[in-house]
Amino acid sequence: MDNGNNFRLRRLVLRGNPIFSDIDIDFTDHEDSNKLPYISLIIGPNGTGKSNLLRIIIDLFRQIYDYEEGKNINYVSGAFYLEYSIGDENYLYYNFGPDANLDIVSLTKGPKRLLSAKRNGDRIKVSELEIPKNLLASSIMLTDKFYYTKEEDKYPYYHYLGVRTSSNQSGTLSYIRKSIELMIETIVNDKRAFLKKFKRIFNILEFDLRITIRYRISYKDKFFSGSLTQKNFKDIFKNWKKNFPNRKTAPYGHSYFTTLQKNDPEKIKTIVGVANKFRNEGFVREKEGTKTEYLTFDLIDDKISQEDWDGINELNKLDILRTPSITFYKNGIPLSYKQSSSGEQHIVTTLIGLMSKIEQGSLILLDEPEISLHPNWQMRYVNEFITELFKEYTGCHFLIATHSHFLASDIRGNTSKIIGLNKTQEKIENIDFGDIDTFGWSAEQILYKIFNVKSTRNYYLEVELRELLYKISQKSQDFEKMNRILSNLKELEITESDPLNLVINQAERYLSR
Repeated sequence: MDNGNNFRLRRLVLRGNPIFSDIDIDFTDHEDSNKLPYISLIIGPNGTGKSNLLRIIIDLFRQIYDYEEGKNINYVSGAFYLEYSIGDENYLYYNFGPDANLDIVSLTKGPKRLLSAKRNGDRIKVSELEIPKNLLASSIMLTDKFYYTKEEDKYPYYHYLGVRTSSNQSGTLSYIRKSIELMIETIVNDKRAFLKKFKRIFNILEFDLRITIRYRISYKDKFFSGSLTQKNFKDIFKNWKKNFPNRKTAPYGHSYFTTLQKNDPEKIKTIVGVANKFRNEGFVREKEGTKTEYLTFDLIDDKISQEDWDGINELNKLDILRTPSITFYKNGIPLSYKQSSSGEQHIVTTLIGLMSKIEQGSLILLDEPEISLHPNWQMRYVNEFITELFKEYTGCHFLIATHSHFLASDIRGNTSKIIGLNKTQEKIENIDFGDIDTFGWSAEQILYKIFNVKSTRNYYLEVELRELLYKISQKSQDFEKMNRILSNLKELEITESDPLNLVINQAERYLSR
């Protein structure tokens, strides 16, 4: 592997920050192995700023990129010091004065600060700083704090892989559509790599290695007759009143057709050719158990070319194809996206996004990946779903923000670091656990060894914790059992900073709905 592609986030210091006030976090142990992707697990209860920390990291790299583009915009308040490495080069980005030394004590509160940079200890221009190959931000939370923009070219290295469709809106259908787009993009680029990775995922989920994509078709007889010509295609839109006598307004795709004909008429030839191909080669077929025809692809067996995919995109924009759906299979039985469990949905869509965008030298931010996952999957998440699936990406650094102590049991000590965040007296502090290796520990050991939970919390408590968290993740209606477990937890003598408060608070919120 080319060591020049290795990315590691080393350290972040904040002073006078509105959320963290003063904090100093080391994300890596410098002596750790680089034989696997590096993982920093950031763990702490609600209100400790885990999501905000990920956003600050995104914003600091946005500042660097904007500066290279001739813009000097501050997205992070207060003083900061960011250290990271790419290959053998060590970079510093900070704003506490161009002539100040790098003693972190000198980071004090104050007015607007000058941006400065160093490479391997030597002063350089901020515009000479390198940034990660890609920065991926993944979350299934409707309220994630990641930066969002519809302008994909604004930050070409940055890829938002969450569920939001705007800065303050989200939608399941758009998330499914995005997942389909990313899957097809990955298949078109390298189908062999796609199949290799998905085989691992589907084996864990006990899915068959089969994925069906379906699109609803509008005006099937007009556009998917199998003998459509460019002249017919244009006439359908131009003379829509004649062709759609029951419509009082133009078809939804009419305005895009007008733009297409004016600015890129050659695409019409591609669209017509693809539509005829889909009909004549049997891609337009009835869904099992119905007489309704859909445009249908088996992503594993059917060959999809770039031209096919371009045609699908154009047919979508013209509103000829609508509402795509994904179907998985278990033992040959179809399982729609909505029929699969929330945990299965989460695993598949999250990993699809990561697989489609990850490259050597990427920084990957995952916010609360444990949501909707059974505790058993949480305990396997880091090793089986991240380390093993992306093991060839040794030059990548994963930052995972979580509430779940279960994730810590899957951390390999020589390629990872656990960082704790805690809030005491309205101040957020970080806890450095050093070189402790938690790989293979039980949840009981994690609670006791890492979080100092009393030894009276034994195997039976772990069983109840698992059951309670599982019932919450599955939206169980077994309120009697859940209240009984919650009552047992509340009887334990715990401090305000005890991690069991996370479970108690989560259960109380669920039961109070």
